[in-house]
Amino acid sequence: MAIKATDRVKIQAYGGELGATFTEINNALDQLVAGVAAANYEGGNAVQFKQTCVNSCVSFAEQVYIAMTQMSSDVAEQTSFIAQNLGGAPVEVPAPTMTLEAPPISTDESVELADSEALTSMITLVEERMSQIQGSFDANMDAFQLLGSTDGWVGEEYDTLFGQISGTTEDVKGDIDTSSANIVATIQGQLDALGM
Repeated sequence: MAIKATDRVKIQAYGGELGATFTEINNALDQLVAGVAAANYEGGNAVQFKQTCVNSCVSFAEQVYIAMTQMSSDVAEQTSFIAQNLGGAPVEVPAPTMTLEAPPISTDESVELADSEALTSMITLVEERMSQIQGSFDANMDAFQLLGSTDGWVGEEYDTLFGQISGTTEDVKGDIDTSSANIVATIQGQLDALGM
């Protein structure tokens, strides 16, 4: 026997949580990029170094935005499909918004200044924001799993989407590990080059 059911209130509550998760992730990405760009490191080499780090952060943010957009689209499509086939109206799930803009790199090239604490703090910032973003994706996965376990949504469409969201989450976590390692290696390389 097959059972299919959607609880519009629970699904839209999850959609609201998903939107809040996207906002959290966007804020963490903003903090990451702004913090890297503003590091207390001045001089000719600082411009290229900061630009490389910012570009890596922005590239990572674009990957995350693609994943968030895919999740939102998949949830809206699958929930609406089954709800409409059961006689209901389409379920609305908010699409993510990304307000991230790479800040201009400002540095005083007439002064040479390298602060080991500032550069080391960049590593901490990268690791903390990446961990926060991963935590947000994990929390979203938990919320979606709860949706299925509370009869908010039952059926093969839920099962299919669960697999898609799980896969996207794992892909993002891989991107987090790779991007974090690359950015930290860039910062550590600069510290090493400066003999710090």
